[in-house]
Amino acid sequence: MEKSKLSNRFCPEGMSVEEWQVALRHEFALTNNFRVEHIDQNRIWGDYFVYSGPSRYRVAFRGVRSERNYCSCLDFRTNGLGTCKHLEAVSIYLQEHEEGYPWAHREYIPRHSSLYVSYKGGRSVRLSIGLGDETRYESFRRKYFGEDFILKPSYYDRLEEIYNEGLNLSEEFRCYNDVWEYVEEVLCESRWRSQLLNRFPTRDFSAGYASECQSLTLREEMFALLLQGNGLLVGDMTSALRCEILAMIEYISAEEKLPTLLIAADNYSVTLWKKEIQNSPLKQTNIQVVPMDQFSIKERYFAPNYGFIFVENADTLKEWHGQVSITIKRLNIKHLYMQLPTINHLTPVQFSSIAQHISPYIVGPFYSFIRDHRPLFPLSDNGENLPDIVRPFVFTRIHTATCSWSDRPQEEVSICASKTSLPSTNQWLEDTIRLLQNETTRNQLIDLLKHWTSSHDKL
Repeated sequence: MEKSKLSNRFCPEGMSVEEWQVALRHEFALTNNFRVEHIDQNRIWGDYFVYSGPSRYRVAFRGVRSERNYCSCLDFRTNGLGTCKHLEAVSIYLQEHEEGYPWAHREYIPRHSSLYVSYKGGRSVRLSIGLGDETRYESFRRKYFGEDFILKPSYYDRLEEIYNEGLNLSEEFRCYNDVWEYVEEVLCESRWRSQLLNRFPTRDFSAGYASECQSLTLREEMFALLLQGNGLLVGDMTSALRCEILAMIEYISAEEKLPTLLIAADNYSVTLWKKEIQNSPLKQTNIQVVPMDQFSIKERYFAPNYGFIFVENADTLKEWHGQVSITIKRLNIKHLYMQLPTINHLTPVQFSSIAQHISPYIVGPFYSFIRDHRPLFPLSDNGENLPDIVRPFVFTRIHTATCSWSDRPQEEVSICASKTSLPSTNQWLEDTIRLLQNETTRNQLIDLLKHWTSSHDKL
């Protein structure tokens, strides 16, 4: 009798979530046509290419679910399991081609020492000591690493020095590419935050265009957004928020020297953005504004690297294979901000999909996020039930939604403007939307309409 397939939605009884996720990947490898190519001379603990259709992945196999395994696929680097379907394909290949299985209990001991990234349980930089190198590297280990052989984060900024010191102990010493990439990612975030805190110790972002803002609350919000370096903004798109985004662009553009892209919800929104840009100091800045339905990697004016991208009404990003999603994932973005009018309609899967455009690591392994936080959904737009893991990058604009960029209170704008003073259509629509978002003026309008209706009925 054929064994039934595992559900990819529900964890079977008697299995931990991690065991279930590993079993799903093993089952996928068993039932799909992967081609495995051994590319070195090691009998088992070697390097492999795994082919899946036109795609090819490089695998370093160091044992069944070993913390020293590696696969170039995104799933391996983010799932924290120490395996993926490509590593499972290698394990199955070895069972079929190498005698003596099971050999999973055998410990892999390399002939060289190295620095590598362990992805099992989350990323960390670790020291692997090669066969016969134990005495030679003991002092080196105690100097920079904990008892678990993990490099202390306080030494990340000395990685090149550490690598050279290891190389001096043995010319076979290695530091793998993803070590440099991971450490540089951490250091970039740290440098950015230190720079902001040193320049604005009171957390009042008052540089350049931001200094024109009359609202301290808005300036503090801009600082918080910049300090995080990326974010999901929950609340309606207002004129004040557009001004905030432009003030952030001005600052980031001066620091990063990379192009900026605004992905507007529609053509009307493109018009509003261009109007705000014309009224700001950014007229000559390299800012592309494009409606969402035209955003594609195929467009010739898109660059591979961006200092800043803002996505207005990012609801489309909940569809992982949508055009906007696919395009963003192909770009290298220093600072990505997204806006949603509401988040209380999102499922855990949809929220995770949107958040992972900022970073595939930002909510941790997908299956863990779903397991741990599903009971909290639907999320509240005021942020009261946000999971702790998302609080740093989700900004609910409950304290700034009605703030104005200038010192003119919104209530002072007349809702009964005369024909002679009526602004342009675009300006009138924007002012109307802004007024309706304010509870006081909205109630005034309702009262006026009721009064007008009552008077009209009497006639």
